[in-house]
Amino acid sequence: MVALAQGFGLLTPAAVSETLRVRVLAAEALQRTGRPHQQQELYLVIAQAAALLASASADLSLWASAMQYARAADAYGEIIGHSGVRAYARGMQATVAYWTGRYDDAVRYASAAVEIAPPGVARVRAHMGVIRRWLPL
Repeated sequence: MVALAQGFGLLTPAAVSETLRVRVLAAEALQRTGRPHQQQELYLVIAQAAALLASASADLSLWASAMQYARAADAYGEIIGHSGVRAYARGMQATVAYWTGRYDDAVRYASAAVEIAPPGVARVRAHMGVIRRWLPL
């Protein structure tokens, strides 16, 4: 996931395809293990893949897919208690809501991202998401 995330900014079909493949592999592995530590790591991989796919979908203006992936990332992040993934997912939900004209929802999602973001870069990004919503295009 680290390598995928680092190279994902290029948004090539290969990167998206590989992210989908990793997500499917992690989901299959999740079905085969009963070990909590392994399950947590696999849920994190699935959540991260969903977050990347939400971002890619939003970049392509595939708003329904972007929202679906962002919701999935948030749900998996909640399962494992990963506030960073959840904050990113809420930020993606805010982005989708904003670009689809649902401004009140965008503010609600962005505010939720700020509330759950862990200290550090994640919190700064979440705050910037709230500020960006109020700037003119």
